[in-house]
Amino acid sequence: MKTKISLNDISTHETILLYGKPKIGKTWAYCSALEKCLNSGGNVFLVNTDNGVKRTLQQYLGDRFKEFATKINYYLITDIDDVEEIIKDVKTNVKHNDLIIIDLISDFWEMAQSKFVENLSGGKVVDYYERASRDKSKFGLLAGQQWQYVKKLDNMIINQLVIRPPCKVIAVASGREIELDRIHNNKEIVDRFDNIGEKPSGQRELQYKFNTIIYIGELKEKKYFIVLGDRGKFVNQKRVGYGKDFWSSFNAFRKKEKGAQSE
Repeated sequence: MKTKISLNDISTHETILLYGKPKIGKTWAYCSALEKCLNSGGNVFLVNTDNGVKRTLQQYLGDRFKEFATKINYYLITDIDDVEEIIKDVKTNVKHNDLIIIDLISDFWEMAQSKFVENLSGGKVVDYYERASRDKSKFGLLAGQQWQYVKKLDNMIINQLVIRPPCKVIAVASGREIELDRIHNNKEIVDRFDNIGEKPSGQRELQYKFNTIIYIGELKEKKYFIVLGDRGKFVNQKRVGYGKDFWSSFNAFRKKEKGAQSE
């Protein structure tokens, strides 16, 4: 039997989703949160799907890269089968003052689908699609119960690496054009994404699994962010410019907005 827990004893669990176009500076943005975590004595657990983060970290941290690298637990995922062991390792070692970064979380949705097709084809994916091109019924691969398989793999990552850990979690997703998404799904998209012109790619419910959703953009070679939602309260979609330190700019904006809302 589970013991009841007082709400006063629950530590604040911050989950943030950053999204935007490729090469827009999402990795550079979360580097400021990573640096603050390491400066305060915490450790970083960085789950990466494209092995492209080291160069950005070297540029951002400069001479401190080698020092901080020993406190960054780095996990490269090239196959979704790797996820289960990585989750076990993170859960065993992570503490309240640490930071989990998932870059790119939107890749897992594609990985789960690819793994399903690979298993279905017996490892001969090209041959399977060649046969499917001659049999229209085989193009209904991901439907009904088959989608549940994909969702289970994807939700395992959300539940174990985003919702349950006791520390701060920052995930990164690529951006997806809303107009294409609307045509594909034949339905309207939430207004907060309409004004941006993009939404996070990946599974449709991805953005609802995070407390805070932030769009990263660039205008005339200047970086900005837009807070689309923060702890269930939609924030007026202001473009907020920032320099090297995104994390300080975001927290200053959040403090200002919450102060204005309480007046």
